[in-house]
Amino acid sequence: PCRAHGRASTTEGEQLRFSHARYKRAAEEIEIKILQWADQRRGMNAKRDILSMFVNGPDENGEPLSEDRLAGHILTIYAASFTSSVSSLIWSLFLLMQHPNIAHDLCDELDGSGIDPLSDGMKLLDLPLLDRVLKESMRLLTPVPYQVRRVTRDAHPNGADLKPRDIVVIGSWATNRLASVYAEAERFKPDRWLEMDSNTYDYLTFSAGPRRCVGYGLAMIMVKITLASILLKRRPNLVPNARIDTQVAVTLRSKQPIPVVMADHNAKIVRSSVHGTVTNHYAL
Repeated sequence: PCRAHGRASTTEGEQLRFSHARYKRAAEEIEIKILQWADQRRGMNAKRDILSMFVNGPDENGEPLSEDRLAGHILTIYAASFTSSVSSLIWSLFLLMQHPNIAHDLCDELDGSGIDPLSDGMKLLDLPLLDRVLKESMRLLTPVPYQVRRVTRDAHPNGADLKPRDIVVIGSWATNRLASVYAEAERFKPDRWLEMDSNTYDYLTFSAGPRRCVGYGLAMIMVKITLASILLKRRPNLVPNARIDTQVAVTLRSKQPIPVVMADHNAKIVRSSVHGTVTNHYAL
């Protein structure tokens, strides 16, 4: 410690040590709670319960997962599903506010369905326009723009020489915008999914194949329930001339809070002009 202007202060190194100590204590507390939670699921056979699947499932050698791996996987699954879901919800609402006709069609579908998202949320999976809107928003403003994989064995894709432990970065953002696959790839066109299949390697929002995100189903129903709950009660409108700059911090996010007015259910959604880097990512 040193004295400056009569007040005690700490060096940058000491501040970092204090921050690390707080982080370590919080991590230990979270790990204890996760393992206590996992203990409650032991012996349960719930096929729709991701936590029970992890706790009771075997590792690659047929053995139960260690406590270290359980804690790591469970925290990653729930943190990833939350942050990616928040990103998906924000950008879906943003694109709907920029495309009022599509937004009103979706509101009509939700109003006409008679579904209460909080009590019958699973029924939202059967609403076709809601599904198309979310697929398209996650294609155009991909919540996780890139993914990282570690090579486990020698491989030679397209002539590349990959060795075990090499790191491969998968550009989901770029793949989701391939002009050879998506006509008018920069435009928000949910109806393109009437004739397309999202379960291919051309749509990498949640990766694909055996490494596809295990939280995909959970994330989709979370976003559908939340989006439907909002639109059944309110009509969102952007504040005119809002500045929205995008950045990537694992997920795609806005640097600034996005100013939105939540109007009455009977109000109209009207497109407002925006500026900032977000306008580089789509075309009206």
